[in-house]
Amino acid sequence: MIAEDYRARLYDTRTGEPEGKPVGIPKNAMAAAAVSPDGTTILTASTDGMARLWNTNSGARVGSDMHHDDAVWSAAFSPDGQKVLTGSWDRTAQVWNAKTGAPLGPRLSHGDRVICVAFSPDSTMALTGGFDNAARFWDVATGRPIGAPLHHRKAARALAFSPDGKTVATCDSDKTAKLWEADTDSLQRFRLQHSTTVKVSAFSHDGHWVLTVAGNNARLWNATSGMQLVKPLEHQPGVRIETAAFSPDGKTVLTGDDRGTICFWDAATGERLGLDLKHPSSSLTDGRGKLSSIRQALFSLNGNVAVTVSANQAQLWDTKTLQPLSHPLHHSKSILTAAFNSAGTMILTGSLDRTAQLWEVPSGDPIGSPLRHPDEVISAAFSPKSRHVVTGCWSGGARLWEVSMGEPNEPVTLQHPGEIQAVAFSSDGRWILTGSSDGTARLWETSSGRLLGPPLLHRAEINQVAFSPDGRLAVTASNDWTARLWDVATAKPVGPPLQHQRAVTQVAFSPDGLWVLTGSDDGTARLWSVRPALEMDLDRLTLWLSVVTGLEMDEAGTMIQGLDAKTWQERRQRLGDVK
Repeated sequence: MIAEDYRARLYDTRTGEPEGKPVGIPKNAMAAAAVSPDGTTILTASTDGMARLWNTNSGARVGSDMHHDDAVWSAAFSPDGQKVLTGSWDRTAQVWNAKTGAPLGPRLSHGDRVICVAFSPDSTMALTGGFDNAARFWDVATGRPIGAPLHHRKAARALAFSPDGKTVATCDSDKTAKLWEADTDSLQRFRLQHSTTVKVSAFSHDGHWVLTVAGNNARLWNATSGMQLVKPLEHQPGVRIETAAFSPDGKTVLTGDDRGTICFWDAATGERLGLDLKHPSSSLTDGRGKLSSIRQALFSLNGNVAVTVSANQAQLWDTKTLQPLSHPLHHSKSILTAAFNSAGTMILTGSLDRTAQLWEVPSGDPIGSPLRHPDEVISAAFSPKSRHVVTGCWSGGARLWEVSMGEPNEPVTLQHPGEIQAVAFSSDGRWILTGSSDGTARLWETSSGRLLGPPLLHRAEINQVAFSPDGRLAVTASNDWTARLWDVATAKPVGPPLQHQRAVTQVAFSPDGLWVLTGSDDGTARLWSVRPALEMDLDRLTLWLSVVTGLEMDEAGTMIQGLDAKTWQERRQRLGDVK
């Protein structure tokens, strides 16, 4: 316990009587104290930038002072008693030898002041939290970070491991408490390694298979085992597959490359179906002499029609005969995006010519006038019942259009800065998600166009967004090397970021909503378990923390103090009574 004279004293929890001599430097404000597991040493942390070790019985100093460049506000012994962990306002934490006070390994760097620290029960992992609104896992042996930071809305002020080491509890300054998986890698089911950037990652509609594209080949994987199912689906050497899609029944794969070639494949055998096909625009160039790439390929939800997009044309294909349906769908400039409605009777295209256009399927006839925008249209989606479409612009936000009555009504503008690179409707059509180059995603109410809650924050532009099948979660993929899960109801992050080593460009939920598939420029596609950080009632979590640690904050919220034996027993009983 820290007394008013800035010294720490050890008390017998049975009698309440002090034991040994008080320790500390008079007139030197003490911020934290801890006792070694064997009870022979006291650890103190002070605002003079020092942590110190003391003999419990004699009060004599043990080893060297442990020096930081600013106030030390937290300190802890490892459960094996061999190490000490300190956290300082100099924006670092440090592991030390508990016998000598010598530093062990590098400083553990935060972006702001470190105010809380803890060891895992097996003493192999450290957890630190601070004013950079994050808690971080560290490998004690190497000083290297483990996994991604656990992000908070405000400063992470308190944290603790569960006795089995599988869970950590954190509290932050906005009165939010959370439980997290301590092993962040356990979220990752498997990694699908490629030699170059993963352009496409997608689930089959039954969730049994995964499709990935990298270089000149597409690959099919078992979604349970991560084993490759058939030989790679290869285009000619030297070309690059730009897009691929599963048919709704999972029996066919469609691929398109950067030379305008289209291939249909038997997913079960990996064999081509028919001859290679050429998109109508495959003889066109992009203005630099390069043949136009297949930008996008997708199937209608009934599987009867496919569409490929290249240059300023979209082509509809009969998936049974593998022949073109109707004439190409033309814009005056390049088409950047296309989407089918759920019935497969309409398709929406968006273009650099600053318009989007609805077309009838399979005739290819335009429906109504072009939907005019203030800038290039780069993303588009239909609502599930085809009543609305949402389009995203290079600038000027997104547009929500009602199209069920034929000629679209005047759109509702969804004010979102930056380039709206991704848009999606929830499965019930109630919500819209937009993702922007400004590093945020935003949730909107479809019926009113009203913004819902705060932005969903990344540290770099957002490339893709999606809703879970039940609409309760959203996922975003970003150039900050992460994908993130979000609670749609609260707009708060769920669990730690899903970390890659380069930009994450692809993201999708499995049909059962239990897994997220990500694709990245780091050459991997990864499958992650959707196991959210568990929200807990703040009062219950505070009670749980005090019982687990034997500590609590004082009323001012500035000092950590120990619980006496009677208080600890009372709180332990209360914890058992709280359901």
